Amino acid sequence: MNFDNDSLQYLRNECEIHQIDFKRARLKKTAGDGLEIHLDPALFDLDPILTGVPSSIPVRSAAAAEGEMCQWLLKIQRAERQRARLGVKVGWDNCAINRVPLTDEEITECRARIKKAKDMERLQRELTDVLETTAKNAAVKKAHDELEQRYGLIAHKPAEQKCQPALNAPKRKPVSRNAK
Repeated sequence: MNFDNDSLQYLRNECEIHQIDFKRARLKKTAGDGLEIHLDPALFDLDPILTGVPSSIPVRSAAAAEGEMCQWLLKIQRAERQRARLGVKVGWDNCAINRVPLTDEEITECRARIKKAKDMERLQRELTDVLETTAKNAAVKKAHDELEQRYGLIAHKPAEQKCQPALNAPKRKPVSRNAK
């Protein structure tokens, strides 16, 4: 994308208003005349708010590098702030939610909420699997019982019989193995 002086000035002002942390992006020179912007990963999963965040962006000019870097840092940090604060901070308007930098406490709380939600989702999946398996087993048992009742298909196990010597059988003498 091409950035003229007005659009760059606008992005600079927005970054200043939003107190954007520029330490989360690095600019590297590539082979030839190109530049590449490397963005740090988001603090936590931004999927519902922002998708398709690149880890690096190749650009050809310094103006394009500054513009892309400002745009992506604004998008990422706004999304992080919204993810951490929406539904949690009562009485904050959108300006405050988007413009005030996150504190370490907010980051920790948001990560804990996300982890808890993922654990709950995993447990719900496991419970659903167990319930489905139990229902299938119950259906198979019910069908088996119906067939057994309808056709008398009771599988009999043969009784194990122990051979006992007759009561009047002569007793055997113990034989020594070492005897000749």
